[in-house]
Amino acid sequence: MGTSANIEFKLHDGSTRLFLSKPGCPGETGFRLSSADFWKRSSSGTVEAPDEKAVFDYIAENLHISKISEKDTGCDYDYYIDLTDFAKCTFSPLPKSGEPVKTYPLTALCACSDGKCNDDVAGMIRELSDSSRACGCGQKHRPDSDIPARSSCTSGSTGKDYSSNIKWAVRYFEIAELVSSWSKDPSTKVGAIIVGDKGQIIAQGYNGFPRGVEDLEERYNHRETKYKFVVHAEMNAILNALYNGSSVAGASIYIHNLPVCQECAKAIIQSGISKVFIDTEIEGKWLDAWQFSKVMLREAGVQVFLLSEDKTRLIHLD
Repeated sequence: MGTSANIEFKLHDGSTRLFLSKPGCPGETGFRLSSADFWKRSSSGTVEAPDEKAVFDYIAENLHISKISEKDTGCDYDYYIDLTDFAKCTFSPLPKSGEPVKTYPLTALCACSDGKCNDDVAGMIRELSDSSRACGCGQKHRPDSDIPARSSCTSGSTGKDYSSNIKWAVRYFEIAELVSSWSKDPSTKVGAIIVGDKGQIIAQGYNGFPRGVEDLEERYNHRETKYKFVVHAEMNAILNALYNGSSVAGASIYIHNLPVCQECAKAIIQSGISKVFIDTEIEGKWLDAWQFSKVMLREAGVQVFLLSEDKTRLIHLD
C-alpha cells in the first residue's frame, strides 16, 4: 500500500488547486487538514476558510505536499477540501479490490488527534455505517476545537466507543485519584483535575470543606452536616482555577470516583469547560442526579466520556 494522497482544494472563485502529499501518513494529513486554524465560523453559522493565503501558508509549514497538474492514481486517499464550506470537505480511501469507491465527510478524521499515523485509517473508516455521526462531531463540529484523540467508533452498551490515545486519559485519572486521597471525608474520596487544551494541568480539587473552615471529625461523621459544609471535587477544581486567575474555558475535567451531580454540572457549563471525563459507572443513588446532569451537559454541548473498567477505552456517553 502506498503512503500518499491527492489533495484538491476548491477556492472561493470556484477554481481548484491539486496537491500530492509526499510519502508519510495520509491519515495524519487528513487530521491536519480538518483541524487547521484557518477554518473559521462565519456569521451565517457555516465553517469556511476565508483567508486563502493563510491556508497555503499553513500547508507549506505543516504538510509535506507539492503542487501537481493531475491526480496520482496510486494514492491511498483522495481529499476534497472546499474552502467555502467545511461541511462539503470529503475524503475517499483507496478501495479494496472489487469494492466501489466510498466517500466520507472529512469530519470522520477529526478524531485522529494524537499526531501519529493510524496504520489502517481506511479500514477503520470502512467499518463505520455513518462516519460523520460515528466520529462524534459531524457537521456541527468546530474544526478549531480540540476533540478526543484518534478513535475507532463502534457501538457500545452505553454509547460510542472512543479507542483513543488512552495513555494520557489514564494518566490524568491517576492524578485525579491521587488528589482524591487528600480528602478527609471518611466515606467518599473524590478527586478532579482540569486540563487545558495543550495538556497542561490548570487546577485540582477534592471533596472537602471551604478554605479556612475547620475539618472537624464530628462534622464529617454527621452525614447531614457534612453535606452542608462540603464542596464537591469538581466545584473545588473550578474555584481553585478562578482563585488563581486561570480560565477553564475550553478545558477538560477528569473526575475520579463519582459521576457529576447536577450542581457541579451547572458549574462546569457556566465555567466554559467543554469535556467531562469520568471513571465511575452511573448507578444507585446517583442515577436521579445524573439524569439532570446529562440533560444539561448535552444541551449545553459539553461532551462526556466514561473510562472503561479495564482502562482501555473511552466511551462517549450520549
